[in-house]
Amino acid sequence: MRQNIIFGSPDINSLRRDGLLCVDLHYHSTYSDGLVGIKDTLRLCKRANIGISVTDHNAVKGSILACKHKDVVAIPAVEVGTIDCKDILFYFYDPKELEQFYDKMIKNSLVNNKYFDLRKTSKSAEEYMDEASNYNCLISLPHPFSMRPKRSYEMFNENKRLFKKLDAIEVINSSQSIGGNRKATEWALKSGKAFTGGSDCHNTNLLGTTVTVAYANNTGEFLDAIKKQKNQVIGGNLKSLQRFDLNWTIVRNNLKKI
Repeated sequence: MRQNIIFGSPDINSLRRDGLLCVDLHYHSTYSDGLVGIKDTLRLCKRANIGISVTDHNAVKGSILACKHKDVVAIPAVEVGTIDCKDILFYFYDPKELEQFYDKMIKNSLVNNKYFDLRKTSKSAEEYMDEASNYNCLISLPHPFSMRPKRSYEMFNENKRLFKKLDAIEVINSSQSIGGNRKATEWALKSGKAFTGGSDCHNTNLLGTTVTVAYANNTGEFLDAIKKQKNQVIGGNLKSLQRFDLNWTIVRNNLKKI
């Protein structure tokens, strides 16, 4: 596998000493189905020396609040549930554009459903992705090999027009199985897409166990690095993290070559 997608426990302090920004790009707060508020989340991120992207389901208030704090890098984002029962991650360069996207596309499209795994809106994945092309943002497909109906691999792999609209694939998700993450990584490598990774944490037990890493000082530089594939994703689920002991000199050298 390409050396910038690495299964193992990230040594955040070592990476930060080398000037790298480490961000958990998939996290849920109390503004959707998470159990931890924004203030406590940011306190934990500061302590762990990581950045965060609050990717609440069909909600952006938590993400916008996080972006107002200057001591933790926060990437504006939302995880949208579509009428296709698939999830899409949208990462924005500016929280104002995130809010505009929410007001236009999500706010009046919410569909009530008692089953969380079918939580969605009334618009399709393609509608959201087409609208996102009008904004400065990055589109990533989360957990493509998750359980049905959320599993999105078949839908995007078979629809080449839809797949082309994606910027990236989430290759490591701490809440997914080892096998699912491996398949997502293989798919991203085969397709040549950029890649993201995050914990998909709904409390704090997995926060920072998967991070996206790049030489960057702010949101714009970080998202640009992903689009240019000048980033790494390091992490895994708890079971896989117990199996690996990484050589961090090799990790750093590989990233410098990207």
